[in-house]
Amino acid sequence: MLLLLITLLGLAALSIAEQHPFLPKPAIAKPKFSPLRPPAVPLAVRTPYLSTWVSTHNKETLNGQWPIFWTGAEVGWAGLLLVDNVTYEWMGYPSSALANIESVTTEAVHYTATKTIYTISAGKVGINVTFLTPITLDDLKRQSLPASYLSLAFWSLDKKNHSVSLYTDVDGRWLSGDSNSHIGWGIGLTARRQKSEKDVISHIVEKEVQGRFSEWSDKAEWGQFYWSTEMVSELIYNAKVRIIESLTRWLWPTMLVQGSLNSRIYRIRSIHIIELLMI
Repeated sequence: MLLLLITLLGLAALSIAEQHPFLPKPAIAKPKFSPLRPPAVPLAVRTPYLSTWVSTHNKETLNGQWPIFWTGAEVGWAGLLLVDNVTYEWMGYPSSALANIESVTTEAVHYTATKTIYTISAGKVGINVTFLTPITLDDLKRQSLPASYLSLAFWSLDKKNHSVSLYTDVDGRWLSGDSNSHIGWGIGLTARRQKSEKDVISHIVEKEVQGRFSEWSDKAEWGQFYWSTEMVSELIYNAKVRIIESLTRWLWPTMLVQGSLNSRIYRIRSIHIIELLMI
């Protein structure tokens, strides 16, 4: 009787298996790293005080986690894309506080001694996100600036027109290691000096009380942080200028570029300059 019961249970299990086959879970696609997968990917790395990375320990993408200072402390650097009325997170972790946000797909990560390029896609739009910290030995003045560059290039994946808006921002954790610090946000416009140059608009961030030549958790407690971009007609900017703002609150200074995209040319190319001046 026991043998018959075991046989019946075995036949029942085989019958269920035929109706509902046991399939392995689909593997999550991982980005391809070139030349190899490092412990952390450099984003804006120029000096010990301007040294921002993204870890590959838990995630291998630019989004879904916050970038880090070289000590491992998080810094706020976020990026969102609105593609055909769908919002995508491409950098940082704003989806931890905002609802209805999709994640971009990270295809590849390539880096050199001076440049990191993330190739990602959002809907039917492909994007190259480039972080550049150039070496300019023929221009020592430029080489001496603690500055780094962020640019994005877009293209259509299906050769059709698409609507694209870009949002990116930083927070006060770039400026101080003390979470109780009070900082001020301002907006400055640098007018072009030559016809070949462009007007530049900047968020200028500084501590209310400067600790000249002092550090807190290895971060400089003096100087100014510049978050800059080319001044174009499609740019919307907002520093939320409540002159004194606590670092413990999340700040959303806006750098938003809007436009349309087709399959032949880049209609949007945004270049952001990150500059940390110790004066």
